[in-house]
Amino acid sequence: MYTSSQPDDAIFLTHKPFTRNDLLICGIRGYIFAIHKANGEIIWKLRIKHSTSAMSLFITDNDKIIAGASNKTFSIDLMTGKINWINVLHDTADKEVSVLATPSTQLQYQSCNASESPPSYEPSKSNPSPLVLACSNGLVIAIHLKSGITQWVYHCAVNSHQLPVAIIEPTNASTHKTTVFVGISDTVHSLDAKTGKHNWTTRLTDAFFSKLQNKRFLFGPKYITLASSWSSKLALETHTSFNQNPVIRCSSDNP
Repeated sequence: MYTSSQPDDAIFLTHKPFTRNDLLICGIRGYIFAIHKANGEIIWKLRIKHSTSAMSLFITDNDKIIAGASNKTFSIDLMTGKINWINVLHDTADKEVSVLATPSTQLQYQSCNASESPPSYEPSKSNPSPLVLACSNGLVIAIHLKSGITQWVYHCAVNSHQLPVAIIEPTNASTHKTTVFVGISDTVHSLDAKTGKHNWTTRLTDAFFSKLQNKRFLFGPKYITLASSWSSKLALETHTSFNQNPVIRCSSDNP
């Protein structure tokens, strides 16, 4: 559900000039802080009311902060801290929300030989309708980046309440479609990013039992992680996410 209500205005703590590249964004205990990278000075802070869960943060390539917390997704202006919209995920109770977004410029693979360096990617054409993907409580919700209106909802599985993980692949040159891969419990789902259309689902335990017949797979938490050459290239050893460092979700799911 879309709402344009704003909990609070951002409070600026300095009037010194800064650029987008100066900012480090931090989220904790219902607050978002913009910190200057050079000296640690807090530039602005924004309180998000009723946000007590762990906060996820993502900055789009057109300077929008996407924040997810307590069954809500927020779009916030990077430079001013102004809230553009709030999308409330009513089916997710008061739970964590993971966020990512399709790029505003479509990207495509460049061909390369397997013996050469990892795949590289080149800009294609402008994407007029980038989407925010909010994942929570077994759901994937696509939200229009500019308006904040829900475009589609995908239910990963019946009675599944885990926090899904997702990665986005670049636009396929032949089909002109962008694919989202979603992992939850012991299943992987492939979706069309624009429409939410289901491409396929693979249950990993089926393959495990058919080949190895090892029932130890039944025990222990089913925390799935995903990676591709594309998603790993973007990470480029510069940050941690659940796919690389699963501590946050393990601790939240197992108090």
